[in-house]
Amino acid sequence: MKSFFVFLIVIFSAFSYSHQQTYNDWKTVGSAKLKVLFWDIYTAELLTPDGRYSNLEQPLKLKLTYWRDIDRQVLTDETRNQWQKLGLYDQSDESWLTEINQLFPNIRKGEELTLVRLEDQQVLLLHQGIELARLENSQQVNDFFAIWLSENSNYPKLTKKLTGN
Repeated sequence: MKSFFVFLIVIFSAFSYSHQQTYNDWKTVGSAKLKVLFWDIYTAELLTPDGRYSNLEQPLKLKLTYWRDIDRQVLTDETRNQWQKLGLYDQSDESWLTEINQLFPNIRKGEELTLVRLEDQQVLLLHQGIELARLENSQQVNDFFAIWLSENSNYPKLTKKLTGN
């Protein structure tokens, strides 16, 4: 019985490692820094398996490196704010925002928060390269990516740089 559990641990570890190897080898589509007035907020980098962006549904890796401390509640509130500006927010999104707020870490200057949609449509939330959660591939995940990648983004210059346009 013990050898069976060891076997399962090895299989799951290999599976997790193979996914990590897969998305760590993706190519950069674009990157951009968000600056508000004279404060650097974060640098965003978009990666895909082939280095090209076509739509929100494809495998994507969005890596945000923060240049200031950001509280998890601020991340959640700003997600809601951006969704409202994009016309994507609905009161039914509050349960997802509550869940994601519990998953978000408090970010310290220099730390990374990454969202990855894999080829098999699994969605990973990473902090400093460590998996925090596997999220259901949902409309809210698409809307989260849309904050940075939508044509109607609140920061169109950043979006153009990220998507390679």
